Amino acid sequence: MKPWKILGLVALGLWASPPLPASDEGLLIVADPISVAVLSVDLNAPSEPPMQRLWQGAPLEFPRSVVIDSGGDILIADEKASTVFRLDSKGGITDRYSSALLEEPYGLALDLRGLIYVSDTGTGQIVRIDPQTRRHEVVCDEQRFASPRGLAFTADDKQLLVADYAPGPKSRTGEGKLVRLRLSDCKRTLEVTRGNPVGVVVDASGNVYVSDQVKTRIFRVDVRSRKATTIWETSEVWGLRGLALDAQGGILAAAYVAGKVIRIDPTTGEITRTLSGNLLDGPNGLALAAKSPPPPPPPPPTSTFAVEAGNYVWRITSADLRRENKPLRLAGLMNRLVDEAGERQVRNLVLLLMDNNDYWWHRIQEFEGVGVRIKGKFVKPKRFEILSADGLDP
Repeated sequence: MKPWKILGLVALGLWASPPLPASDEGLLIVADPISVAVLSVDLNAPSEPPMQRLWQGAPLEFPRSVVIDSGGDILIADEKASTVFRLDSKGGITDRYSSALLEEPYGLALDLRGLIYVSDTGTGQIVRIDPQTRRHEVVCDEQRFASPRGLAFTADDKQLLVADYAPGPKSRTGEGKLVRLRLSDCKRTLEVTRGNPVGVVVDASGNVYVSDQVKTRIFRVDVRSRKATTIWETSEVWGLRGLALDAQGGILAAAYVAGKVIRIDPTTGEITRTLSGNLLDGPNGLALAAKSPPPPPPPPPTSTFAVEAGNYVWRITSADLRRENKPLRLAGLMNRLVDEAGERQVRNLVLLLMDNNDYWWHRIQEFEGVGVRIKGKFVKPKRFEILSADGLDP
């Protein structure tokens, strides 16, 4: 049977280019101990960003900080529950880590191996958790801190930065410290003494940004000179806590008392954005979900012939139409596709145009030139539907 000796012919010609992906700033994950919730904030929104609760209430009691692992799970340090919880991407708590070593977990950090580091304000120690073996151990047990809060790894992943807050009356005098702890030999170095640090984050160049809860300021520690420079300070926003860096290097800071998250340009020291809403009561810990990689480009369209829903479907591209631009050459292409499908006796055929409908219309005219009369209509500006085909050779 020759390919143009077909009893029924229907064309659905439809192909749409996928929309261009929006710029992806990622999701900001917020631990809010006042509302006992973990929230997500879509930073792609231009003004009032949409927020949603990822989890609220029990078993959470007072979530202090969050961090996102390589698999996209959110780890939550809960100070009152004495537990680190794992929240998966579907919004369910799938695991929890607790032991006698955890009394009041506050800060979180992950090393390149995925080990979890927890600062504990109750014991003044840093605890390391292996999520695979579930082993808990004190890191450098001879090193104790006054009230360790924010944690961050240096760029080489070998040293841990600890924001050591000064509790009690000392907090008002600003006697906190930022400490650098080398994990290989537990050597402790005083990075800087300034105010009362809580949040700490490291940029791509290795510079360290620290939030001062009492003085309401953010200062930068130069990676080479170790010099501390205040880049932003105010008396209008109280209670700075956790920090995060967005894709452009902007500093996101949790303003616990104000119930806001502010974005600060580290170059100018200006507030460039304020995130607020009825879901934000007391933001404390911040983490930014990694920027998603761009989707792979779609494979180049190719003509195929196969069985679908009881019909034999010929998907033909405009590239083939331009290449096989005569009826007999198109027939030869169709023969080859039929051979590849292993079926020569075609009872029903659906022609699915993958792009360039106008070009297909001209090819239909050429088929009419060899005795095929095709009737159809345009149901959309770029979609032509064949209603019937007759006049074929018996």
